[in-house]
Amino acid sequence: MTPQLHPTVWKGTLYLALAALGLLPVGARCESITITNTTLAPLVVQMASVISNTVRRDRPYPLYPGQTVKIVLPGNKVVNIYDARIPNRVLYQGRISSSPEDLFFAVLPDPRNVDPRNIPRVSLQITPPPKPSPLPSPPPPGLIITKPR
Repeated sequence: MTPQLHPTVWKGTLYLALAALGLLPVGARCESITITNTTLAPLVVQMASVISNTVRRDRPYPLYPGQTVKIVLPGNKVVNIYDARIPNRVLYQGRISSSPEDLFFAVLPDPRNVDPRNIPRVSLQITPPPKPSPLPSPPPPGLIITKPR
C-alpha cells in the first residue's frame, strides 16, 4: 500500500511551491537587434550579451552588402564588426544597452576615418523600424469576381 498525504499537507506544499515560484527573478527580456549592411564590403557581426557580469558570446554572422541579420540576445550587448576578408581586423566595437523594444541599426562607412594605417572603419547608426507593407484594399461593393476557367 502506498502512503497518501493528508489533503492539508498536500495543499500546503502546493501553496509553498507556488509562493517560491513567484519569488524567482523574472528572466531578462530578449529584444532583437536587426543590423543591415549598407557598405560595399562583406562583414562579420558578432555580439555578446552581458548578464550578471558574465559575457556570453554569440556565433558570428556573415553580413554581405545589402543583407540584413536579426540577432536575439538578452541584456546589455557588446557588438564587434570584423572585415570578412581579414577576420582579425576589427572595424567597429561598441555597446548596446538593453531596451524594452526591438532595435534596428545600419552599418555605414565611418566618415571620420583618421586611422594612420589607413584601415577602414565603420559606424553603427540607429534607424527607424521598417514600415509594414500595406494590405490590399478590398474590392468595391457590387464588383463580381469570377475565377478563370
